[in-house]
Amino acid sequence: MIKIDGSVFIQIINFIVLILGLNALLYKPIRGIINKRKEKFNGIGQAIQRSSEDAFQKKSFINEKLEDSTAEGEKKKEIIVKSGKDEEQKIIAAINAKITNDLEEIRNKIKKDVEVVRKSLQNEIDVFANSICNKMLGRVE
Repeated sequence: MIKIDGSVFIQIINFIVLILGLNALLYKPIRGIINKRKEKFNGIGQAIQRSSEDAFQKKSFINEKLEDSTAEGEKKKEIIVKSGKDEEQKIIAAINAKITNDLEEIRNKIKKDVEVVRKSLQNEIDVFANSICNKMLGRVE
């Protein structure tokens, strides 16, 4: 079986020295490197998080400005369309007034021409009537 003698204490001391040596030479540097790497990844993660938040804010800002610009454009478009309709109404009213005036002038001219023709025919009615009566009665003049 196992004998407990002085060599066991030497092995325990040997084991403790080995643990302290490995801790000083191997475990602490590895833990330091792992901690540095962890801090670096955390820093990168935070930078990514900040960049994502910044990008989200910029996207929100851009969308807000786009909506504002679209609304402003729609308002300007409505103003232009309304102005165009108003101008169209003015032009149509002016054309209708001109057409009405021209039509009234033409009617007045036709009335005057009819009066002139009526007066000239009225003066010649007696001549035509006598001529027709003579032709009907067989008189030649």
